[in-house]
Amino acid sequence: MFTGGELTLEQLDLQYDPSTKLYQAPFQVKANGGVLIIDDFGRQRVRPRDLLNRWIVPLEKRIDFLTLHTGHKFPVPFDCLLIFATNLNPSELVDEAFLRRIHYKIHVPSPDYEQYVQIFRRCCVARQIPFVAGRVAYVFKQYYERIPLAARSCHPRDLVDHLCDSARYLGMKAELSVELLDRACKSYFLDMPDPDFGDPAEQMEEERYGIELKAQAEDKIEPRSRAQPVAEAVPAAMPPEASHGAANLVPEEGPGESAPPSTLGT
Repeated sequence: MFTGGELTLEQLDLQYDPSTKLYQAPFQVKANGGVLIIDDFGRQRVRPRDLLNRWIVPLEKRIDFLTLHTGHKFPVPFDCLLIFATNLNPSELVDEAFLRRIHYKIHVPSPDYEQYVQIFRRCCVARQIPFVAGRVAYVFKQYYERIPLAARSCHPRDLVDHLCDSARYLGMKAELSVELLDRACKSYFLDMPDPDFGDPAEQMEEERYGIELKAQAEDKIEPRSRAQPVAEAVPAAMPPEASHGAANLVPEEGPGESAPPSTLGT
């Protein structure tokens, strides 16, 4: 069984449905004889101390007590391997007394460069994308070393997913090109624009202009100039000499003629 940040204390006890008159078993009962993984430990809506308090007796006695909707309690075996996974500091979540009850602690470090390349290669093979080792070196130098950023084992999978999504959106072939890798890394790592990469607004303008060029080739539509804005240009203000000339064009009032009414409110 697997659960994460959505776990609540109510889900660790019997949940009675009055309409069907049936009970929903808690996670630890469903995981009896197997493994129960609590992912993102410390990010639940319930405090880590309260969550572990619920399992003090089951962890020590291997027996859990459940409660019926009538208030009656009864014991059930607690025969599952309980695993807590977190990227937070365990000593900041619970005190030493709680950590003693979790007998085995396994630290999973960040992958080194060689391990990262192997994971990236497997992700590319799984998605049928040709793997290029030089592109991974480019990602490491341009992002991990420049930002700087610690490499995680989940990064290759997520970056390849971003790359595939960008290629699908642009109508391109999914491959480890510099363009697609930059798109994926900038989005995933929230890399802010700098002079080396340019302004995102200018990049979007380039993309729009490229789309218009493609439309011209297909439909013979004349594209606008890059310097021309998308909106219709607003005429510039008249020069002073032109405004004087325009004032002379106003017809004088003839006999029996009155000036046109003013459009301004009084």
